[in-house]
Amino acid sequence: AYDMALLGISSIKNPIFESICSQRHISVDYGNPPYRRTLSNHNRLLQCYEWAIGIKTGFTKKSGRCLVSAARKDGVTLVAVTLSAPDDWNDHVRMLEYGFSVIKSTALDDSLEGISMPVVGGVCKDLALCFASKPRAVLKRGGGEIVREVLLKQFEYAPVHKGEPVGRALYYRDGSIICEADIIAAQSCGIAAVQEPHTEKESEKEPEGLFEKIKEKIKGVFG
Repeated sequence: AYDMALLGISSIKNPIFESICSQRHISVDYGNPPYRRTLSNHNRLLQCYEWAIGIKTGFTKKSGRCLVSAARKDGVTLVAVTLSAPDDWNDHVRMLEYGFSVIKSTALDDSLEGISMPVVGGVCKDLALCFASKPRAVLKRGGGEIVREVLLKQFEYAPVHKGEPVGRALYYRDGSIICEADIIAAQSCGIAAVQEPHTEKESEKEPEGLFEKIKEKIKGVFG
């Protein structure tokens, strides 16, 4: 049952797989010659439990009635498994309802106020930052305080493009990591223009050249 639960957790993350196993009915054309027929999903949870999104029924002589189910509610997705369970529909509803009562999806601190990154050689000295997506974690209700650790590079070389990863945030609860979130550049920062070394203009050199010519004339007259 545990192995089936792991398989169900991995499978339901695939949106195509979810869209298939969550359909109650589908009409398709096949056969020789092809003709339209309607297929019904044998997973009765899709009709009797509003949060159900799959997954698969089964039966063998040794294992009896088998069911791997999945349900999603308020951002939380749960998977339940029973083997040799005559009352599997009701068993799964009870298990899933219990899961939703003790687990919730929690929004985590996404504030980066006062946090920026120095940029070397850029048109801006500091780079504004933001999260790539809103950090969330599925947690047991109650529990200890959530602690955040922000990990950033010491600086970034220009150019920096908006959306470029520059660090990450780690969220801890009771000493364990519950979420990792990418931090990205909230703006672009181009390369600062390089100023050419200052040189005297020819017009500024003319008076000095004229003075030298006058000195040469005077020296010629007086020997």
